[in-house]
Amino acid sequence: MPYSTQADLESAVGGARRLVELADWDGDGIPDADRIADAITKADALIDSFASKQFHVPFSPVPPIIAQHSATLAKLSLARRRGLLTHDELEEWDSITSTDAKKPGWLYLLARGVVTPGGDPLPLAHSTMVADTVETALPSNRDAARDKLAGFW
Repeated sequence: MPYSTQADLESAVGGARRLVELADWDGDGIPDADRIADAITKADALIDSFASKQFHVPFSPVPPIIAQHSATLAKLSLARRRGLLTHDELEEWDSITSTDAKKPGWLYLLARGVVTPGGDPLPLAHSTMVADTVETALPSNRDAARDKLAGFW
């Protein structure tokens, strides 16, 4: 199930006229449903790629902030494809997707566990997730000690 709908996207772009401008590729005055579905699918996949670090995806039920970001990312994707991305929209894209540690985007913060998607209850983390740590302690028996490997190389 997609995180956002065509109605959400229409609201995010600022109305039906702007949606036609961004999603009508055949020139019939009607937004192309396949273009809209593709933009929403790609937006949802991007959200899931970040959210899967902390949460079970896809979200069900969909928290409102996730639906909002899905519609916004779909809008930005359509605008980019048409070459109509404004400076403000580029900043909006960065505010959601930036992985820069000095100015992280919302999805990066979601992946790090700094923000949550809200909703009640929160989606459960994967049972197969492991902490982002690496074992650095050497084994106590030191099977690969230098003196035991003498002549090996």
